Amino acid sequence: MNFDFTAPDYHELAMWEDHATLRFECADTYIALLEKLTALLGRQPELPDWVYDGVTLGIQGGTEVCQQKLDTMRNGGVKVNGIWAQDWSGIRMTSFGKRVMWKWRWNQTLYPELKARIKQWNQEGVQFLSYINAYVASDKDLCTEAAQHGYLAKDAAGNDYLVEFGEFYGGVVDLTNPAAYDWYKEVIKQNLIEVGWRSER
Repeated sequence: MNFDFTAPDYHELAMWEDHATLRFECADTYIALLEKLTALLGRQPELPDWVYDGVTLGIQGGTEVCQQKLDTMRNGGVKVNGIWAQDWSGIRMTSFGKRVMWKWRWNQTLYPELKARIKQWNQEGVQFLSYINAYVASDKDLCTEAAQHGYLAKDAAGNDYLVEFGEFYGGVVDLTNPAAYDWYKEVIKQNLIEVGWRSER
């Protein structure tokens, strides 16, 4: 969909769906509107206490870059509670620049000795954080494995639906399929949590 709010007297909404539902809500305050939205879509659980005790650094570039930036902040008297690094599974160079490699396995070349370093950081009160999404790069093994088991979302013709992301494609793990859901949960357990990523429930 494409929403254009630039005109002062009207708004343009374009959707590429045969059947779509739009929901409009109003409220006197932003908080009241947010309460309506989260009642519909779900509310995030309360954050753990450690989140409020220091800053979380967003860093890319590898284990040593993370350590250097952490040391710089702490030497400057800044309390750091976490490191958030999105490129833990490597990078893909495109004409847009560096993109995260959606293979969702620890890149030990970019992040050598990460498991030991995470343990060290945890002992120092610094959590290691990142993310994973439901896309798997079509040219990597997780996509192949998901396709072999029928775990990818399908297009209207029943073929695996591959999304174009600008110079690479990604399959979409079908999380509505209980078997695919369980499989991806194991991917998260083995490839993130067992390496030492912080897991909050």
